[in-house]
Amino acid sequence: MKFQIFSILAVLCITISSCGSEGNPEGRADAMCDCAKDAGVDFSGISSERDLNRLMGKFGDLPEKDMQKAGKCVLEVMKGIQKDVKDMNDSEKSKYIRELAKATIDTDCVVDGMEEFKYDEFEKMLDLGVRQMEKELD
Repeated sequence: MKFQIFSILAVLCITISSCGSEGNPEGRADAMCDCAKDAGVDFSGISSERDLNRLMGKFGDLPEKDMQKAGKCVLEVMKGIQKDVKDMNDSEKSKYIRELAKATIDTDCVVDGMEEFKYDEFEKMLDLGVRQMEKELD
């Protein structure tokens, strides 16, 4: 009997992807990433801005069944976030949103996506920005 109860609880936690994440921005960010992964979106192999565009296209190319599954999953996470912030004041909401943004950057999805990214363009844009700021400050 204990095994059956444990199995049911384990399946429930896996299904909703946010077990233990109530009020926890990190858990919500991970749950959102899990929604995409469970739908079959692969975040590895992104090495350029073009690959980022292809990744966004992958979401649109998902089979209807997977799109519905992902949509329901994302909706549950969003409802969780909605519940988390419901009774917060503006300062608490601000802190929560900052933590959610930081946690999103640290999800497996973003880390996998950034792992193979080529940062040549980033460096070029940074160099350009530095030169322009130097000119303006001279």
